Amino acid sequence: MLDSTFSNAEHATRLLNDALEAGKAVTIHYVTRPLGEALMGMIDRARSDGRVVTVDQLIKSQRGAAETVRKLWERYQEDPRVRFHFLDNGTDSTSEGGIEIAIPQNYTESRKLLDDLLDREYAGNGISEATYRRIRGSGAEPGKPPEGGD
Repeated sequence: MLDSTFSNAEHATRLLNDALEAGKAVTIHYVTRPLGEALMGMIDRARSDGRVVTVDQLIKSQRGAAETVRKLWERYQEDPRVRFHFLDNGTDSTSEGGIEIAIPQNYTESRKLLDDLLDREYAGNGISEATYRRIRGSGAEPGKPPEGGD
């Protein structure tokens, strides 16, 4: 078993091919979660153990994973050694779907949504300024886009 974001298509393809060459069957479980929920889950984790991921990393991982699984699906969907499961881990429940749930999100829209959520969490004293700055990214100031941001 391998737990990975699969956000890099070349690396994911290499891992999949290595498993197939070793005679293993492969099952890919693609799990998507709305980015806002992913951010809030990461903030909860930051409160408990200090681990953070920047907003840019969250967006890039989501986009990369969706793009990667689509490429793998196109290439391996007919290969009987490779199975795909697509899960939407939404707010109320987890539901199974198909490749259609692997949608790379728009960067600008995602950035605005996550920045707004992060700003509200900081303004409501849900996180410290240091944690806010680490999550928001370099040059971050509360309520202002990071350097080089939209």
